[in-house]
Amino acid sequence: MDFEDLAVGPAPQLPLKIYERRRNKLAKALGPGNVLVVATHAVHQYSNDVDYLYRPHSDFWYLTGFDEPRAVLVLHGGSGATDLFVQPRKKEAEIWTGRRLGVERAPKTLGIDRAHSSDDLQAKLPGVLGKATVHAIIDHDPVVRRRVARAAGRRLLPTPVTPKAGGPESALLTSQRQAVARHGRTLLHEHRLIKEPEEVAMLRKACDLGVDAHLRAAQGIRPGAREAHVEADFAHHARHNGSTGVGYPSICGCGPNAAVLHYVTNRDRLTKGKLFLIDAGCEWGWYTSDITRTYPVGGAFDRTQMAAYELVHEAQKAALREVKPGASFRAPHEKAVDVITAGLIDLGYIHGPFEKAVKENTYKAYFMHGTSHWLGLDVHDAGSPLGADGKPRRLEEGMCLTVEPGLYFNPDFAPCPKKATGIGIRIEDDVLVTADGRRNLTARLPSDPSEVADLVGA
Repeated sequence: MDFEDLAVGPAPQLPLKIYERRRNKLAKALGPGNVLVVATHAVHQYSNDVDYLYRPHSDFWYLTGFDEPRAVLVLHGGSGATDLFVQPRKKEAEIWTGRRLGVERAPKTLGIDRAHSSDDLQAKLPGVLGKATVHAIIDHDPVVRRRVARAAGRRLLPTPVTPKAGGPESALLTSQRQAVARHGRTLLHEHRLIKEPEEVAMLRKACDLGVDAHLRAAQGIRPGAREAHVEADFAHHARHNGSTGVGYPSICGCGPNAAVLHYVTNRDRLTKGKLFLIDAGCEWGWYTSDITRTYPVGGAFDRTQMAAYELVHEAQKAALREVKPGASFRAPHEKAVDVITAGLIDLGYIHGPFEKAVKENTYKAYFMHGTSHWLGLDVHDAGSPLGADGKPRRLEEGMCLTVEPGLYFNPDFAPCPKKATGIGIRIEDDVLVTADGRRNLTARLPSDPSEVADLVGA
């Protein structure tokens, strides 16, 4: 699929037939006697009479391709019939916020069977649901949640929990799976795990644009600049080249700020001799990249920084090699842990022996997060890292995940060697599982220490 004609302009859109295909596939999996209700995001207030920039809920977008607020989809299991509640056309509202699709045009435009006014949700929803068992993805909108609960009563199934990558929730998920094994949310997220060819094209574009934005931002990494300047350079390149925006708040941290995992204040000045970490991604049609690089401000690593950087780099290369069909989702993390633990022992930052350090998680003082998460419409995308047996899922062709080991010497978290205090390093790439292995979608952005140092200004 060629998106070059959409380099600047409206957000790219997948063909209508893809959304219809997704709904039909999910409806078949749901089976007769079940309905799935999916609400999009509500509009949230930023200040006084100003709202946050609107973004549709990813599950809702995945099934409809519709980006207006106050919308609710009802998908009927088995038949695949659809009801969609949308905002009605109102001149008084549209003059302020733009033209709405409206009830009359929604069926033909979106391939939906029946459309209703969102103003009538409370009155019409009981009849639309009928006597079916109700599955729902509505917890993000309290108003819709109350109305669905009132309309469905005891027929509304509890929402299962999706554990975080590497999290301890496997026993909980197993018990819930036994209770609601075919919950619509679980089924939908299983479908979202495997990226269709059209989705891969979107992700590749998001990654290509993200790499270019990182290369542009790196030019502004020089002593005396501010973290916000680098953040702005990245966002400008993304928007100027047709992105719907950054995929998440950009992390731009210099010195000790780089050792804070989700630092987003981005206000301090860049100091020569310190490390600068930028974790930023671009959206393309709501699909996002997620890329991290770490640079020496001034263009040169000192000896301590280089040793830590080379350790993270070696861990990432080893972890990348573990991404392939049939491998465990945990395999990249386990390999990264092995490399980093051995390296920390060699550098004298933790004590051996190696097997004892791994077993006791000693490395977590300086590497406290997982190595991978799913990637797609959400930066931490839908889908459990666990399989049906409660064990780490096996990777399959079409899955997309990050590989991102790191080291963080933050004295607020753990005692740090004086020479390393304030160092934060992460290297992150976006990887597609292919039939014969993997494709690193962001490999074009250098990560070798000598190449990284050459990208920044003196």
